Amino acid sequence: IIGILHKAIVGNQSFYVIKLVFLYFRPTEVAQTFHSNPPERATFDRPLSGGDPFNPAFEKGKRLFVACRHAPEKSLDQLLRIFAKHVLPNEEKATLTLLGDGPAHKGLLELAKDLGVWDSVQFVGERPHRELAMWNKYADVFAYPSVSETFG
Repeated sequence: IIGILHKAIVGNQSFYVIKLVFLYFRPTEVAQTFHSNPPERATFDRPLSGGDPFNPAFEKGKRLFVACRHAPEKSLDQLLRIFAKHVLPNEEKATLTLLGDGPAHKGLLELAKDLGVWDSVQFVGERPHRELAMWNKYADVFAYPSVSETFG
């Protein structure tokens, strides 16, 4: 995955987001070491077919997206709080889509309701890996707030 790291400043807070510009995975010996089940190269070499997978109400140009296991160390609760406190008040049509599932999923659903951002957040659930390229194609910003990464 190739991306550009952007520092975003909203109000007096700053945070980093990654804007995906190209998605491609070529397994190498090093990647094999860190990722026991790398995606098939054909997944990313094939032409993308199918339409925009996002909720039709989620306007292009304002879509934040994250795909990961919903676990405490991924800091998705912090992403929801940042979205509620800093992003949505400054861009009312911004949206956040979370792909994945895990032990923190139910709490994230409740947090989105408690923060009042439920109508601007979409929880898609776990999706097949082959669909990630399509989600990334139509996303505007890929946000990954994890405090740790195992590459596994």
